[in-house]
Amino acid sequence: MNIIEGKIILISTSKFAQPDKMPLLRLQQEGLVVIENPYNRKLEKTEAIQLLNDNVVGLIAGLEQLDREVLEK
Repeated sequence: MNIIEGKIILISTSKFAQPDKMPLLRLQQEGLVVIENPYNRKLEKTEAIQLLNDNVVGLIAGLEQLDREVLEK
């Protein structure tokens, strides 16, 4: 599946599915393309906005600041 054609979910928390990968596998089994936090730390607002492009349909958030600007993305 092409990442542009798929439904993308961003996982901002760097600890998601550790040590159990089953939640991550379930998302993928449902046809979601998963983008994990590339920084392995709490995302800054500008990083979250950059990662939340028009192809992202969902966000599994950690402790990031989710203000109006981020949520509108």
